[in-house]
Amino acid sequence: MLPTVTIIGNIGYMDFAYSQDNKPRMSFNISCSEKDKNNNWMNLNIRTTVFGKTADFVNKFFNDGDVIIATGKLVEEKWTANDGTKKSKIKLLFPDISFAPKEKNENQQNNQSQQQQGYAQQGEYRGGYNGQNNQGGYNTPPAR
Repeated sequence: MLPTVTIIGNIGYMDFAYSQDNKPRMSFNISCSEKDKNNNWMNLNIRTTVFGKTADFVNKFFNDGDVIIATGKLVEEKWTANDGTKKSKIKLLFPDISFAPKEKNENQQNNQSQQQQGYAQQGEYRGGYNGQNNQGGYNTPPAR
């Protein structure tokens, strides 16, 4: 049984094409990088190919360098090159693709915080009531 993994990385080396029977195909790398304890970069590039609607989705909504989340079966492909050297690469089979959440910039966070405070000041619901303006409900108890 092949392991199922979820990978978050940057998409790159995108290759969109149509098959002979006019079905979309998109091949791309998912690159993951991290520094080790000696502050050296460790890199992992995983090749994958998607077909049909998933290929159209990736082609329409992703660009080189975008962060992508992919879940699929991880396999190692091995072969012998013409010169006799052993080669291998890691591939992700049957991936499910999704967007990675984007980080909010400081202005978006401040704006959201001000909006949330505005709702609370107007007596809006905060999850219960306590008269202390704490998290947990109405600022004043509901009428009975």
